[in-house]
Amino acid sequence: MKNTLSINNNKRVRGQILTLLYAVHPSPIEVRTLSNALLDGNYITSPDIAAHVDYLEEKGYIRRVGQDDSARIPGMLPVTTFVKLAADGVDLMEGTTEDHGVDV
Repeated sequence: MKNTLSINNNKRVRGQILTLLYAVHPSPIEVRTLSNALLDGNYITSPDIAAHVDYLEEKGYIRRVGQDDSARIPGMLPVTTFVKLAADGVDLMEGTTEDHGVDV
């Protein structure tokens, strides 16, 4: 079982990803840009955010733009991938829904 610090950090990173996407909504943003913003803000120490993007995508909060489903490999995320906020992500950011796995 992961420790509480790690769980809370994951929630915080996911929330920050959604916050960044909400700021540019409805436009997509490149994963490289998200990684750099998270690194600059000291939210992450490694530019690999694939696990967080996968989680948010599986929950329906974000979606990848312009990437063929057959080209997707879980846990692998090309930095040139674009993502954008989905309708459920907007609802979460605007407080009409809640998710205990994401700090917004």
